[in-house]
Amino acid sequence: MPEDPIVGVAVLLAARNGAPWLPDQLDSLLAQDCPGFSIHISDDASTDGTRAVLRRYQARFPEIINVHYQEEPLGCGENFRFLIRSVEAAVYFLCDQDDWWEPRKIGLLRSALASVPAGKPGMAFSDLQVCDDGLAPLHPSLWALQRTPPSIAGDLRKLYVCNVVTGCAMAFNRAARDLVLDIPYEPCHDHAIAIRLASAGAAILPIAEPLVRYRQHGANAIGARPFFGSYAARLKNLWSGRGGPLVRAAMREGLFRSPLEFLLFKLRLRLERALWYQEASLNE
Repeated sequence: MPEDPIVGVAVLLAARNGAPWLPDQLDSLLAQDCPGFSIHISDDASTDGTRAVLRRYQARFPEIINVHYQEEPLGCGENFRFLIRSVEAAVYFLCDQDDWWEPRKIGLLRSALASVPAGKPGMAFSDLQVCDDGLAPLHPSLWALQRTPPSIAGDLRKLYVCNVVTGCAMAFNRAARDLVLDIPYEPCHDHAIAIRLASAGAAILPIAEPLVRYRQHGANAIGARPFFGSYAARLKNLWSGRGGPLVRAAMREGLFRSPLEFLLFKLRLRLERALWYQEASLNE
C-alpha cells in the first residue's frame, strides 16, 4: 500500500446474515473520499449468502478487504471484540453491515482524532440520518429523534443512563483501543466502550453532522427508538439481564448509591432531554 497520511486507519465490520445490505455498505466504504484505509470483516457464521458477497468483494479488492470466517457464532459484541483484538492500527472505525456511510465520514472523524495529543485516548462520533430499508430518509437526525444531546458523552453519570454514542458512528485511536480490549460489553459494545473511555478521561469529540445513513429494516440488533417510544419497557429493562449489570456497574463506580437513585436520575435526565430538543428546535 502506498504511503499516505492516513495509513493505519482500519474499518472493522461485523457481519452476520447481511447479504441483502452488505453491497450497499461495502460500496459506500470503497467510495470514501479519504484513501489509504483497510477494511477488516468478521463473518459470524452466516447461513445466508453473506459469505458469497464477501468473497466477491475480497476478490475484487484484495489489497483493501480482509475477511475472517467464524465457524461458530460469537454474537455481535464478541464479533467486534475479535476484530478489535486482531487488527493493529492507529485509528479504528466500527462498522455495521446494513448502513451506508457518507463519503466524508472517515476523513472527518480521522481529522478530529488527529487533534488528540499523542498517547491520549480519544473517541469521535457523529450523528446519523435515520432511513428505511431502501435508505430513503425517515428522520434527518438520530440525536434529535431520540433527544440525545451529544454533550451527554462528556458527563459520566449521564452517559451511564443514556447512551448517545452509536457504534457505527464511532471511531477511536490506538490508546483508546488498548483500554477496551477486555472490558465486559454490557449492555452493548458501543455503550460499554463509550463509558470506559469517558471514565478514563479520554478526549470525546462529537461531530454534529449525520455521516451515516442508519438503515431500519425490522431486523436491526438495536435500531432507532424514538424518544416517545415505550418508556415503561425501557425502565423495566434496568433490572433485566440487559440493564441490571449497567446499574450495578454505575454503583460500583460510586456514581449512584442505589438502583432507585439511578432511576430518579434517569427520569430527571429524560426531562432535560425533552427540554434540550425544544430549545434546539426554537434555535433552528
